[in-house]
Amino acid sequence: MRCVRDIGLKCYRAQFVHGLKKSDPEKRLEFANFLFEMLGEDEDFLDRILWTDEAKFNVLAGIWSGGIIEPFFITEILTGERYKQLLEDQVVPAIMEQCPIDIIFQQDGVPCHLSFETS
Repeated sequence: MRCVRDIGLKCYRAQFVHGLKKSDPEKRLEFANFLFEMLGEDEDFLDRILWTDEAKFNVLAGIWSGGIIEPFFITEILTGERYKQLLEDQVVPAIMEQCPIDIIFQQDGVPCHLSFETS
């Protein structure tokens, strides 16, 4: 390990953040069945989903079948209140401008998404 450092390299250390639970396969199947049902009712259903995530380097971006919603740079710790403000001031106006159809705004389960301010 020391010889690696001596030549200026860093060791890669895998970090497992999201482990699978016993109930995950059942939930995934349930979600797949839901998508299949929705696609039967509306073949454009997946085209209307805006998939979003905040990367580790403080950027919020979204992707949908029509393209990418511009990145929004986060300069502070993202609390529920700050996330709500970001949505109202920047994200929603950008979605309204760039997406000509009704969009389903998908979020993951991080605390700021689930806070009282954003629900």
